[in-house]
Amino acid sequence: MVLTESQLLVDGCHGHYVSSRFMANYPEIVAQLNLPTEELEILRDHEHEYHDEAWSDLLSWGYTFKDQHGNEWTLEQIEGDLFACRYVEPDGWCCVDCVQMIANSELPPDCTDEHAEQLGEISTEWCVLGDVGDGSSVDSFSWQSCDTCNSSLGGERHALAFIPREEPSK
Repeated sequence: MVLTESQLLVDGCHGHYVSSRFMANYPEIVAQLNLPTEELEILRDHEHEYHDEAWSDLLSWGYTFKDQHGNEWTLEQIEGDLFACRYVEPDGWCCVDCVQMIANSELPPDCTDEHAEQLGEISTEWCVLGDVGDGSSVDSFSWQSCDTCNSSLGGERHALAFIPREEPSK
């Protein structure tokens, strides 16, 4: 099983051409894609007759770029927004209470002070991932202890990966 980490690069809801904004705002990433000069010119000109086809090709060919740590990222456009995505193996499994704290910064009502401190450190220092959309990252019932709070209470467990909170290099 693999989890997806994603970072929003371009918000496409403002009616601007996502491809043009990406080309203008992320020249370091564009340079790493090693696109032919002719292709770059087409992508920079959103009025070019082959612009949409070239953009579609760029996304579907799986071009990758690396961040300052050597992590490999791909570009994915989802519902108009452009994301940098990379795939990571999960580090462990956590309970529903920990998922809620990590995702929403809300402590469960029966949370101990020690548990609250541990969860606070995790949510501020790390980006924790879970669902990959196909259900494989959720175990609907398990007696396995939670890898974040060590609770041995039975219940749902969600896959998670600890990743330093950093943006991909531009």
